[in-house]
Amino acid sequence: MNNTAAIVYRIDARDNIIFVNDAWCDAAMSNDAPELSRDRVLNKHLWDSITGLTTQHLYKQIIER
Repeated sequence: MNNTAAIVYRIDARDNIIFVNDAWCDAAMSNDAPELSRDRVLNKHLWDSITGLTTQHLYKQIIER
């Protein structure tokens, strides 16, 4: 059984991050990515936190649907 908690985040209508759960924060710490800590991503544009044009494009398509 996998005990890994799901990473949850919420965005508003303008694609700004308005919530991240503790699993998001844990993942940021374990991946040595302090730029993705809660205090640095809240109220920031989602697309500033997703690297890679292909990945951004795919996520945008998913969110639009």
